[in-house]
Amino acid sequence: MKSLSVFSLAIILTLSFTVFAGANTVGEGSYWVRQVEVTVLDEDGLPRGFITPGEPFQIQVSFDVPYALPMQDLGVLVVLQGEKGELYRLRDEIILKEGWGSISLPLLFGTNGSETLMVEAYVWTKTGYERLVDAVPVQVVPAPIVLPPDKVLRVSKTMMEFEYHGELEISPTAAVYQHWEGEQWAVPLQSVLVGFKEVMATMYGGQILRIDVFDPLFVQTMRVAITTDQFSSIEHETLAFSAVSRLYVEERRTGRGFVVDSKQQVTVSAQDGILVFTDPQGKAWEFTERVYIWSDPDGMIQIDSFQRGVGRRFYPKYRGHFEITLEGEDRFLVINEVSLEEYLYQVVPSEMPVSWPLEALKAQAVAARTYAVAQAIHSRQGSRGYHVDDSTSSQVYNNQLEAERAKQAIDATRGQILVKQDGTIGSTYFHSTSAGVSMDSAEVWYDRTIISYDKDSPWFRWQFSLSGAELTHMIQNTLPLQSVGEVEDLVIVTRDDAGRVTALDIVGTTGTVRIEGEFNIRSIIRPSRKYTGGSDVVLKRNGDSLFNQELLPSACFAVEMTRNEQGKITRITFLGGGSGHGLGMSQWGAKGMAEAAHDYKSILAVYYQDTHLITHSERLRY
Repeated sequence: MKSLSVFSLAIILTLSFTVFAGANTVGEGSYWVRQVEVTVLDEDGLPRGFITPGEPFQIQVSFDVPYALPMQDLGVLVVLQGEKGELYRLRDEIILKEGWGSISLPLLFGTNGSETLMVEAYVWTKTGYERLVDAVPVQVVPAPIVLPPDKVLRVSKTMMEFEYHGELEISPTAAVYQHWEGEQWAVPLQSVLVGFKEVMATMYGGQILRIDVFDPLFVQTMRVAITTDQFSSIEHETLAFSAVSRLYVEERRTGRGFVVDSKQQVTVSAQDGILVFTDPQGKAWEFTERVYIWSDPDGMIQIDSFQRGVGRRFYPKYRGHFEITLEGEDRFLVINEVSLEEYLYQVVPSEMPVSWPLEALKAQAVAARTYAVAQAIHSRQGSRGYHVDDSTSSQVYNNQLEAERAKQAIDATRGQILVKQDGTIGSTYFHSTSAGVSMDSAEVWYDRTIISYDKDSPWFRWQFSLSGAELTHMIQNTLPLQSVGEVEDLVIVTRDDAGRVTALDIVGTTGTVRIEGEFNIRSIIRPSRKYTGGSDVVLKRNGDSLFNQELLPSACFAVEMTRNEQGKITRITFLGGGSGHGLGMSQWGAKGMAEAAHDYKSILAVYYQDTHLITHSERLRY
């Protein structure tokens, strides 16, 4: 890759837009233009950020169209307009490669600094149809403002919040450069990750025109949204916390704050758009900006508002620091920023028993680390300022105490993640237990002799029964908007290769409803008296029984029905196997493989095929 100067070249100008069928379609075939990118280039054809008076430039326009669109059916027209009229136009057929094609204005233009240029992009067909799909303004920037590097706290398509510079608007034509080891290249806006500390914004007219990222190309910290009691919500009304060692509370942008000594408690609430902190002396502090809470080195922050844990309950303690941000008038978010490896210290024991074999814990550590890095890179919650939350919506965090065996597994695999053959991050989902075998929808398969590493899991095989009336009552409760009347049949339509039901027909006296998708099916078949309206629903597992489960353990099941002389269902039995969504690594399977002397690399190779291990500080493609 050619090395570029940080300041001599400027930015890719990008515009994304959607053209809806029927409104802005091209020709009778209803072809869509999904995206247009306008790029300002220098005379050597390299990206240059913004137009500077007196300096030559050229324009490149790229189109994204449906891959199925025949190449010969689409042409483009690009017109460059100045304030005094048209400067140049170019009409040509576009050459598509996987639905993407570009066209360049080959001439160089100079500007005196007083103009705002407009790039008009048209599409046309050989039948004579022509439509303007967008017009992108390109401003001439005589004196941009370059802000010092700052930390990114939130980011969306239109906004970026910095730690010290605050919230800034992003121009629709803004572009991003990544800097690494003396090189510089253009990257998409989504490559700017929440938590990056060395990000420089170039401003003009109150908008960000250029973003330069100097952070390393790997994830170093995780930003975790801490939920309320029982993981019920990420939005808090009140919170009490205390100092394990000394704590510091500060509104970063103003420097206002106070110190909390060991074992002293602080409360926080949101009132009319103001964060109200009550310090240990009873003084109320009012803040309108983001508030930081951090401890002495090697210290921790304890939450006193609720307890965590399965079996043994405890007040959770957190490494790293907290950020408290307003969410509306009377709610706030609690974000825990912590190093990636320390984040895993509180994930691995929450996801896998620390008494299990070390090689299984190592496999869990790699899977959890890969998942965390992927979530940070994809930045689905970037506009809210975090990567993951601490519940099962992401992966469970700090629901069990830290343990030395888990730390040993994490430290032994430090930095290791799974990537695909093309260098992109792997998808490392994991679940409790697999069913161990693909199943035919008609067979009663639980008596079958099966070679499976999951066989010792209590969830390996399970079953429960409902009366016909309970079945109907359950469906009426879980499908309130789609009435089928009295349930007459459940028909398993399709399964995937692992035996999970992927389509289920519910046949009733007033109609039939098809349920598709593993989670949707598990959300309809709920073995609990809360939904069945009858007696306790007993779910029998390997070695024990459970009562009234909120969710079907897995979509791996078969059904047996008994009917009366009129053909009505009198009893239905669900014969199932496994627990969880069934994607990725089976945790009980990992345990079984480890007990059979397989190391963690072998375990990962079984469950995450077509991936390989790298150290996450190596360059990733994302």
